[in-house]
Amino acid sequence: MSKRVFLTLPDGIADDLERWAASEKNKAATLAGFLVEEAVRRAKEQGKIPPDDGSFPHYDTLAELVRHNRNKLAESEKFSSARLKALSSGDKPTEVEILRLALILGRTEEYVLSLKTNPDVSEGSTN
Repeated sequence: MSKRVFLTLPDGIADDLERWAASEKNKAATLAGFLVEEAVRRAKEQGKIPPDDGSFPHYDTLAELVRHNRNKLAESEKFSSARLKALSSGDKPTEVEILRLALILGRTEEYVLSLKTNPDVSEGSTN
């Protein structure tokens, strides 16, 4: 179900929005909804939107985070099953994997970086 939000825009912005929407054969409300959705998505990706209070369990290690969210990560198709298994076992993630984990799981990059990796796994391992 979608929620309704009512916005008050300055006249000039509202006029520009209406012209933009008309040029794309769209309604201003539809375009405004799309623009807000994109802005919220970007803010979330940048870690500007905090998670819901209590909505995320606490993890001490990255391996716990991956194990607990393995199905969601697999569905994203950004990680192979072999790579998920390695991360679940404590393998150190690459910088790209850290970003992907944060985006897919709705966490900040800082949070993912703060999780401990398995000290028994070689620091040079970056599959």
